[in-house]
Amino acid sequence: MGKTINRLTYTILDILIVAISFMIVAWIKPATIRVVLPQYALPFMIFVFTWLLFSSIGDKYRVIEEDNFISIVVRTLGINIFIVAFTLSLLLIFKVSFSRLIIFGTIIISTTLEIVFFFMFYYTQKFFIDNPSFAKTPMVMELNVPPSVNNEEVTNLSTKVYKKSRYLPKVETSISLKESILTPLLNNYLDSKEKVFEFVNANIVLEGINRNKSTIISTSTQYNIDHLERASQEIVINLHPMNDYRRINKFLISINKSMKIGSIFVGNAETLFQRQQRFLSKKYPRVIKSIFRILDFIINRAFPKMNATKGIYFAITKGRNRPLSKCEILGRLYFCGFEVIATDSIHNKIFFIMKKVKEPSEDVSPSYAPIFKMDRVGKHKKLIKVYKMRTMHPYAEYLQKYLIENFGYSKDGTGRPANDFRITNWGKFLRKYWLDELPQLINLVKGDLKLVGVRPISKMRFSEFPRDMQDLRTEDKPGCIPPYVALLMKDEKQNIEAERIYLKEKAKRPAWTDIKYFWLAIFNILSNRIRSE
Repeated sequence: MGKTINRLTYTILDILIVAISFMIVAWIKPATIRVVLPQYALPFMIFVFTWLLFSSIGDKYRVIEEDNFISIVVRTLGINIFIVAFTLSLLLIFKVSFSRLIIFGTIIISTTLEIVFFFMFYYTQKFFIDNPSFAKTPMVMELNVPPSVNNEEVTNLSTKVYKKSRYLPKVETSISLKESILTPLLNNYLDSKEKVFEFVNANIVLEGINRNKSTIISTSTQYNIDHLERASQEIVINLHPMNDYRRINKFLISINKSMKIGSIFVGNAETLFQRQQRFLSKKYPRVIKSIFRILDFIINRAFPKMNATKGIYFAITKGRNRPLSKCEILGRLYFCGFEVIATDSIHNKIFFIMKKVKEPSEDVSPSYAPIFKMDRVGKHKKLIKVYKMRTMHPYAEYLQKYLIENFGYSKDGTGRPANDFRITNWGKFLRKYWLDELPQLINLVKGDLKLVGVRPISKMRFSEFPRDMQDLRTEDKPGCIPPYVALLMKDEKQNIEAERIYLKEKAKRPAWTDIKYFWLAIFNILSNRIRSE
């Protein structure tokens, strides 16, 4: 069944390729498309039929079954050359005169595009076959948040985060200064990295860590981590940037397994902002810098996220020099069982000190999909899946506990932080105009939500509401448009009060209340009296 679907996909794609190629040549030809298209409409359809017929007979679309890509290229070229010969023979037999530019141009462009797309599909499929555990990115996914973490978004992270007191891993016996990692770290491993040493020493009691139970390396090769004895290390320091790790999560999981609970991992990475600063610091014209940034975004950020290009991206780059947002860097660390002790920006890199707090979350799927589903409390306290457009960087959900513990909730009552570093640039735009809420229309069609009603909130957030409000707000379905938008009451206490006012009014006049709140909300949004931050 899978092979049938693949061949059907390639067939449809090939039709598009031929059509696009024909349009390109028709546009290039010294005549208007308006003249060329009517003249070639019927011959073009016959040509497409011939193209697909001989492509199917020659088994051109058998891409993934081939042992190597060269055989795909040879078969594609052979079939297309035969199609050219067959087409020319028909023209000679029936003495039909058509532009050679149209015929040969269409075939040359089509063949080139075919080889490019077959190359991408072949290596992508091969990649997933060779790496069955490598996750594909669905269009819609379920957002799984650890049970101990609040689902609500929380407040902002400053540039530097320091521990108030120096941290010492739990050790069974005390050691002398000669046995500690302090001296070799200062005089050997970090002697040329003074700022890094100061950062680590300011936050960790290095004199209490055994040098024989420490690993200091600079590597992106997982093998160098895998050979470490399990649960043996009190500190692991890797001076190589995380951006070059071949399989980031597996690499971090290997480090996790080599450490005891409470042990320390020190590493670094280049954030997206720091990467941008590096591009801007180059002595190139501004136009060239802009082109570099656009290509960098497409090749290094978009390609690794799409299934059609993910395989070929990793096959070529081996995962090196991958752009990572600050959110994804810290989120992956939390996902893999670590917790932040301190972070700082040194030499245009973010350096982090983490401690192992648990085993990795290997059973949880991080959020990559453009649309995801969240557990929310619905009518009669039943959990429903509410759709939302992703506006945050990947792994944002794993930082919620960290942000809550360090910075608390925002004061506007919306559950959203001001200047949240986890939000993408396009996410800010989507939120500003409420576009991230559009997928909730799916819930509206499914009947999980109403157009107007109380907010669909997480189970943990629901437990923080007064008991009387818990009962009141679950007598009916939640809504896409919450009462605070209509009443301009975004403060935390006002937010709850807005729902109380709405529910009391609705109990008396159900239909009229929803109509009233709907138009008030629309007026407030359009007049910019309230914004989605």
